[in-house]
Amino acid sequence: MGAVDFAEDKEAILHLYNESLREHGLTPRGITWGSRQSQDVRFAALCGVGDLGGKSVLDFGCGFGDLYGYFQERGTKPATYLGVDINPTLIGEAKKRYPGGHFAVTDIFATPMGTWDYALASGALGIDTPHWEEMTHAILCKLFAATTYGIAVNFLTTHAPSRTGSHYVDPVDMFNYAVTHLSRWVTIRQDYKDNDFTLYVYHGPAL
Repeated sequence: MGAVDFAEDKEAILHLYNESLREHGLTPRGITWGSRQSQDVRFAALCGVGDLGGKSVLDFGCGFGDLYGYFQERGTKPATYLGVDINPTLIGEAKKRYPGGHFAVTDIFATPMGTWDYALASGALGIDTPHWEEMTHAILCKLFAATTYGIAVNFLTTHAPSRTGSHYVDPVDMFNYAVTHLSRWVTIRQDYKDNDFTLYVYHGPAL
């Protein structure tokens, strides 16, 4: 069987975010976040992957670039930061909000990602699409291959007491995929929100 064409999946993601932006505007809800507070809680969990100060950081599915703003507010100073997203509207807004950051419209399946110390992705894989599992696995492989230290990616958990989002994932399934296909150095965090978990995958022991 040949490689899956993810064009249908990317179109579904673009459509959902464009519709959300039309309904809610340039707000956290416009990019399907419940609130700025919940966004920051997820950012804090992502940043627990390691010491990002002085490191190069790729922000995959960066949306409005708010992770860069989170870094600024807390004094985190990566050596290099790049936020990427497939949605030109979101990247345009990120450039307006954070002129000190670097942002680019990027398709991970068409553009080399370069090499980064860490890659982070917040909310980028929470939308249900026709080939969600295959696409997500492919993205994780590409992000991990582009890093020297590791990746941090969050997901909606099937253990949530209620479901208001799009695609929910069993943390055990994601752990098993990561430890089988990416690295034996894997951590799952599900201790910060009742509907979310974060996957850390490292190239070696986390110090």
